[in-house]
Amino acid sequence: MTLHKYWILVVAIYLALAHAGCPSAPVGKNNATPAGQPHQAPQLTLTIDYGDSSAPKSLMIDWQAGLTVVDALRQAAAQDLTSVITGAGESAFVSEIGGIANQGAGEAGKNWIYYINDKQATRGAGVQTLQPGDRLEWRFEVYE
Repeated sequence: MTLHKYWILVVAIYLALAHAGCPSAPVGKNNATPAGQPHQAPQLTLTIDYGDSSAPKSLMIDWQAGLTVVDALRQAAAQDLTSVITGAGESAFVSEIGGIANQGAGEAGKNWIYYINDKQATRGAGVQTLQPGDRLEWRFEVYE
């Protein structure tokens, strides 16, 4: 190997090693969170519609992978929204939210029914997972 080729190889290795330690952000782009502003975790909206003339209550819930509808309700307790939940997983049952209990079966009986992005639930609240940006709404209404 000639001296010229040797130096080319040394410079190439040096540049490769130097580049490997560089951040992957494009030049001229600032991907850092601005000073004084906390990093915003993904969230979803939880709304409670009491089914009367009072305004629905909306809360922001921090999202994390695997978060279920029941988990979101439990997280809302830190924001002064109480609920009564029995069982777990497939058998989890929400019987009361914000001091309002299910009224049971019957033509006029109102109960807590949840919706995700305006679609009525098809799975139990203990197994239905949520995604960032979802709109979870519990409505106190007659099941139809």
